[in-house]
Parts: sequence; structure tokens; C-alpha cells
Amino acid sequence: MGRTIQSESHRVEFPFVLSECEFPKNDDVTEYWDQPTTLRLRYKNKNGRMVTVTHTPDFFLIHPGRAGFVECKDEQTLLRLANEQPNKFTVDSAGIWHCLPAEEEAAKYGFYYRVFCSSQIDRTLSRNIIFLEDFFRPNAPDVPDEVKNSILRIVTAKEGLRLSELLSLTAELEERADTVYKLIADGALYVDLSATALVEREQVYVYSTTEAFSPSEIVRLPKPKFIEFCIGERLQWGDRVFEIANLDHLNVWLIGDADYHPTLSRKYVEQLIVKGEMSQGKAAKKTLTS
Repeated sequence: MGRTIQSESHRVEFPFVLSECEFPKNDDVTEYWDQPTTLRLRYKNKNGRMVTVTHTPDFFLIHPGRAGFVECKDEQTLLRLANEQPNKFTVDSAGIWHCLPAEEEAAKYGFYYRVFCSSQIDRTLSRNIIFLEDFFRPNAPDVPDEVKNSILRIVTAKEGLRLSELLSLTAELEERADTVYKLIADGALYVDLSATALVEREQVYVYSTTEAFSPSEIVRLPKPKFIEFCIGERLQWGDRVFEIANLDHLNVWLIGDADYHPTLSRKYVEQLIVKGEMSQGKAAKKTLTS
């Protein structure tokens, strides 16, 4: 929409915005707004007493022909709230969370109300969108038509080309890898961003169009377990356990034992995770917000 939309939670709200509202372009969401308004909810508390509370949903989404509110919650928080406020938060047989008082209040105005749980996050998609973030920006340089057409001819000649192969062929054209990633971000090349992390180039398959995409022909290795980078997260690397002290989009600063506190590039850490040489340790203490 050409506006800055805030997300208070880096763990739930931010992935929701990325995968459900922003990237790749979601034509079903024409507008979305944060902290839209306050709803008055009435329900019986755990003691059976009717209470009235005010509630501000995280987002208001507008679609063609419908609109509604979305509240983003961590699954552990929802489990706790369902125990404390069983008449407010419930989960159905399909595993979908509901806030029935909010659904009833929203329905009075013709809107829907949805609880988005952290378990619904497409971690691979979110990770890939962050990887491509710079190429989505309006000031990212466009790929010249001549270069674009040359790369499209390569992919069209072999639909389902591995990303690693395409990057090698692109290098022979004396073009950088950024050219390919820009074409993916623009939709000029199709990659199933929910299937595999782009850093796993041998397992990423590239197509000229969505129609050419043929998942039945792809044999994939099992995806490695997702590890969320956040301050306080513990990582098992060999026989040592490290804690993330700080991080940015380039580096990860770790705290270990015996005064061993390495600083690693984020790309190297991702490679260790992909290879299975690094795994998640104990639960994170606190998350990084931005």
C-alpha cells in the first residue's frame, strides 16, 4: 500500500504479515491495517461470571468482497489462555483456534475474526521472503530485458532446473546471482518458496512459469528442522552449546563456555544447519524485536 505497517511481535505477527499480506504479492489482500480499532467482548470467565473487556485486534484485512480482523498469538500463549479463559479461547477438532466472543462481535458489523496461531506459520516461506527482501524493494535495480530473456531461455529449455545449476549458467553469462534472485522476486521465474530454503541451492527447482511447475517430478531430501534466530536461542554445535548474544542480517554473535565466544556469518550458520552440523538446543529466553 506504500505505507509502513507495524508488527509488535517478531515471532508471530511479522511472519503473518510476510506470508499472508505482503510477499509474494497476495492479490486476495488489497489492504491491511495494524491496531485498527477496539472491540468490546462479553463472555463468562472461568468462575461463570459474565465479564466485558476491550480488545484491540492486531490487524484488519480488506479483501475483494469481505473484510475482517486477525489476532496473532503464539501457540503456547493460546494454550495457557484457553486454560485460564476457556469461554474466550478454544480450539476446534481441526486444530483451528477461535475467540468466540470476538467472532460474535465482529459478525455484528459483517466482518470475520480470525486467530492466527504460530503453528500456522510457513517458516520456509518466511525465511525465503527475508532472504529476498532486498530484491522486493522499489529501488532494487531491474534486470535488463536482454539478460532476462537469456535466463528465461535457459530455464524454458529445462524446466525444473536446479538453482545451483542456473546460478552456474548465469555466471557463464557474466551475471551475478543477484540477477536470478531479482527475477524470482519479480515473478519472472517461479520457485515454490514454501518447499525449500533458497540457501539449499541443490534442492531448489526453478521454472519459467507457475504452469510449468511440476512437483510430482521432484524428489526432495527431507527438510532440515527450522531454527528461529533470536537472542537467547541456544544452538548445539558438535558437543558444545552456544547462546545467541546478538545478531543482524550478516552476523551471529555466540556465547560459549571457557571464554569461547565466536562470531559467525549468518550464511555460515545457515549452512551448518542445512548440513545438520548445528541444531536447536534449549528453548529461547527472549526474542529479538525490530
